[in-house]
Amino acid sequence: MGAHLAASLCFAVLILEERLVLAGVVGSLALALHNPFPHTLFALPWLVALARRPDRVRNLARLALGYAPGVVVLLGGWMVCRARFTHPVETRGGLLAGLDSIRQLAFTAPSLDLLLVRTMNLAELGSWAVPLLLPLAVLGAMRCWSRPPARLLAISALLTLVGYGFVQFDQGHGWGFRYFHGVWGVLPLFAAGAVETAQASPALRRLALAAGLCGLVLCTPLRFWQVRTFMDAHLAQLPQAQGKQSVVFVDILHGSYTIDLVQNDPFLGGTRWVLISFGEREDRAFMQTYFPGAKLTAAGAVASLWEVE
Repeated sequence: MGAHLAASLCFAVLILEERLVLAGVVGSLALALHNPFPHTLFALPWLVALARRPDRVRNLARLALGYAPGVVVLLGGWMVCRARFTHPVETRGGLLAGLDSIRQLAFTAPSLDLLLVRTMNLAELGSWAVPLLLPLAVLGAMRCWSRPPARLLAISALLTLVGYGFVQFDQGHGWGFRYFHGVWGVLPLFAAGAVETAQASPALRRLALAAGLCGLVLCTPLRFWQVRTFMDAHLAQLPQAQGKQSVVFVDILHGSYTIDLVQNDPFLGGTRWVLISFGEREDRAFMQTYFPGAKLTAAGAVASLWEVE
């Protein structure tokens, strides 16, 4: 999501500077990240604004020229590569059928439970930011609304909030409101606008300064401590080897986000391999086949540890 944030800010700057081909290149990279949805939501207001200008054809053509190579090479190449490792039944029906299956899997009509989750996400967005950042950003957006660039940034942020109201997945154990992070850059920009406009009073500026100092001195160390303790507890679900070559089998159906624990060196060059367990019998058969001298030294509800001689 940090890459989406950087791409969104670069895309907006390049659009404002009329460097549309480069904006399209950045947009194609953003589309080819883990999910094209964040960039789609952010870019849509900017595309509409370009389409409403008198020179719309030339501008949209330049933007499309920047998008095309990355979309064809990155997105198209990924689809071709993925098709080679996908069961033929899953690809039956062509592109439209594939897109429809993704729609059914990822999107849903907003429900009361989903709206409650997104409301909690907004609370997380405010609590994980500098104190008062969110209300200052809302105030700044209202005061800067008459300026077209500010209005487009605000619409991108609002569209992201609305768009993820139709996404049925939760955000996992991300910090703050992870789904909003692609447009998070609008918050400090609008908060700065709130205290720098002519309507800002000295008292409001002093309050913003105090909130920033509070975030630096108190909130940031607290978040460091919270993240560290969470990660320590998360990693403690795996048994620790005593410096030997080892293989860990993880039961991803137990524990807390245990699928995230299955991470390895790309070339399996580390001293520990973390694999998904398919049951005690299958794990033992795997070890007897490839590591006949290995010994089971630890076993629990989440993971088992085999040390290789």
